[in-house]
Amino acid sequence: MPVIFSNKLHFKIVSILIIFISIFTLTGCLEKRMKFLREFGKEGSGAEDFSGPTDVAVNSKGEVFICDTGNNRVVKYSPDFQYMTSYSVANGAKFRQPKGIGIDTKDNVYIADTGNNRVLKFDTNGSLMMEIYSTVKIGQQKDPSNTIKCPYDVCVGPNGIIYIIDLNNRLLVYDQNGLCINKLGSKGTGSKSFDVPTRLAVTNDEGPEKKYYLYVADSFNTRIVKFDNLFNSIYEVRDKGVLNYIKDPRGLTVMPDKTLIASDCGDLPVCVYTNQGVFEGSAGSYGLGRAKIASPGGVAYDAAKKRIIVTDQLQHKILVFAMYR
Repeated sequence: MPVIFSNKLHFKIVSILIIFISIFTLTGCLEKRMKFLREFGKEGSGAEDFSGPTDVAVNSKGEVFICDTGNNRVVKYSPDFQYMTSYSVANGAKFRQPKGIGIDTKDNVYIADTGNNRVLKFDTNGSLMMEIYSTVKIGQQKDPSNTIKCPYDVCVGPNGIIYIIDLNNRLLVYDQNGLCINKLGSKGTGSKSFDVPTRLAVTNDEGPEKKYYLYVADSFNTRIVKFDNLFNSIYEVRDKGVLNYIKDPRGLTVMPDKTLIASDCGDLPVCVYTNQGVFEGSAGSYGLGRAKIASPGGVAYDAAKKRIIVTDQLQHKILVFAMYR
C-alpha cells in the first residue's frame, strides 16, 4: 500500500507540474514580444471618453478609429491619440450602436452602423461616399426581406471587395459600387454556417493570382474560420484543450506577415496564431484596473509603430501594447 500511495502521489505531482508548465508556456511566451505601453479613456461622452467601445481600426497614417458604441459614434484620433473628429450622422440619420469598422487600401473608412441596419463608406476627408443596406444584386430596394440586419463588422479586400457580417449569420459580399454579388451562411456549425459572427479580418493579396484570405470570428461556435477569396474553407481555429484560449472571439486583425491576432473572452484576452492557425502565445491579462482587460472588444495592428490596440468594453478604455517580432 505505501508503494501504491507513493506512485499515486508521484503521478499527481507530475501532472500538476505538467499543467503548470503548459499554462506558463502558453500565457508567457509572447510577454517579451508584447509590452504594455499605455491606456486611455473612461466612461463618459466627452472627446476622450467612451461607452462600451467595440471595435478599432488604424489607417496607413497611423490614425486610430474607435467604435464608441454606447455613445453612437466613431471617434478618430491622431497617431499619438489626440482627439481629431467624430462620425455620428450620415444621410440625415444619427448613428445607432455602431459595432464594426474597416479601412481599405486608400484609407476610406467603412462603418457598420448596426442599429440602423446599414454600412457607410467615408473618404479620407470624412465625406459620405456610399450607404449599403440592401442584399439584392440589382439596385438598392428598401425592403425588409432584403435588407442587411444589424451588421456587426465590415472589412475590405485588397481588390476593393466589401465583406459584411450580420445578425442573420450571413457573410455578405459587395463589389466596389456597393452591389451585393454573393451571400452565404445561415445559423449552424458547418464550414459555411455561423452562429453570431462578430468580426472580420482580411490579408493582403499575394502571388501572381492575387490570392488573399478572409477570417471570420464565429463567436457562439467558439472558433475562427479561415476562407480563401473563393470562399473555400481552409481551416478553423478552435480550443485545443490545454487552456480555453478560444471561447468567445470578439476582435481580429492580421499583421503584414499574416500572423493572426484575436481578442477573446476565454482564459486569454489576446491570442496570437501563425498563418497556419497554430497557437503561438498570448498577452495581456484579465482583471480590473491599469493594464488589465475586463471585456476585450476589437483589436487592431498599427504597422507604422508596431503596436497592438485593444478596446475594453466593460472598462470603457483603450489599451496599447508594443509588439516585438
